Amino acid sequence: MAAIHRALAQAARPDTAVLYVDEADVNLNPKLGAMWSRRGEQVAIPTPGQNRKRYLAGALDAHRGTILYTEGESKDTDLFLRLLEVAERHHGRRFKRLYVILDNYRIHSSRVARAWLTNHPRIRLLFQPAFHPWVNAIERLWKAMHDTVTRNHRYSTLDQLMRAVRRFLHVAQPFPGSQHALARA
Repeated sequence: MAAIHRALAQAARPDTAVLYVDEADVNLNPKLGAMWSRRGEQVAIPTPGQNRKRYLAGALDAHRGTILYTEGESKDTDLFLRLLEVAERHHGRRFKRLYVILDNYRIHSSRVARAWLTNHPRIRLLFQPAFHPWVNAIERLWKAMHDTVTRNHRYSTLDQLMRAVRRFLHVAQPFPGSQHALARA
């Protein structure tokens, strides 16, 4: 935690970026949750049948609130490394250091990830303590995404759902403080 606090203290520097990183599942079968309905009426949430999934790897800039993400068919090291490549390109050469705050999921510390990181010395991984999801601010972004888009959704195809997710991630910037609840409109 001390290393995370030191990195966050540097987040406002023009040559340093601190990114909260995590992955999220997007399921074609909707997550079910509380929702408004008229008294005495029950809302039917159709399920398209066989569940299909896409995965997001996302990065939330701790200082600027910008969101970077990549999509994949599986939640693996390749998805994670594609996100780091997107982050590195986005932050350009003017950033001397990219701190990445993330959980201890095995794809973040795989042999392939460690080898990739040796060739990208600007990126420094800071692992949050186990069972401390509140440390990672991107968890709030994923909650907002699920509350706004994927919970009780009525999309019949995964492509329609992913378009709605992409729209949400676009509208949600800067996060927090944006009008992300309008992403459905």
